[in-house]
Amino acid sequence: MLTLCSFVKDNDFVRSVTFAVEHAPCVVLYTKEQLHDVKRFCGADAPDSVRNVLCVDRTFNASSLFLTLTVFKNMSVVRRSTQQPPIFLGPMFLHGDGSFATYLTFFMSLRGVLDTDVHATEVKALDGMLTGSDEEMALVKALRAAFPNSRQLFCVLHCQDNVRDQLTKTGLPQNVREELVRLLFGTDGLVVA
Repeated sequence: MLTLCSFVKDNDFVRSVTFAVEHAPCVVLYTKEQLHDVKRFCGADAPDSVRNVLCVDRTFNASSLFLTLTVFKNMSVVRRSTQQPPIFLGPMFLHGDGSFATYLTFFMSLRGVLDTDVHATEVKALDGMLTGSDEEMALVKALRAAFPNSRQLFCVLHCQDNVRDQLTKTGLPQNVREELVRLLFGTDGLVVA
């Protein structure tokens, strides 16, 4: 039978497993290539022509655990069908809850391995990193704690849903709500100004 310790030791993808009393295990997953690409495309020292956002989102119903994914555009390749860079999977995190402390476990782990490179430490490659997510408060707070000098962007679709929900709670008629959403998020709306 394979023990967890030998699995982690011999695996190139599972990087850490954290156990805590009365808490589901937390598993950090990534490859060296994924970290290299995150630095190359999402770090502050990435050229403007290839620099993009490290996006973070938690999935639901993956199993009894949540799976938090990071993704980024790999600017060194182009899809033949769209002539656009494909979205690549970055480091991942299996966890049992969406608390600040749990997310901080993941982001501080990433911060630690991204900062171990002497080059990254000297040029502060993470100080201007772009991160993106929905507006999940615990996740955003943990991202800001682990990467205090990064710029945090929010997903327009999530923001649009949040505005729509808030307008619904105020009791505005649907046609007024949709007009306000269009003025904010439409092709000539406030978000593109």
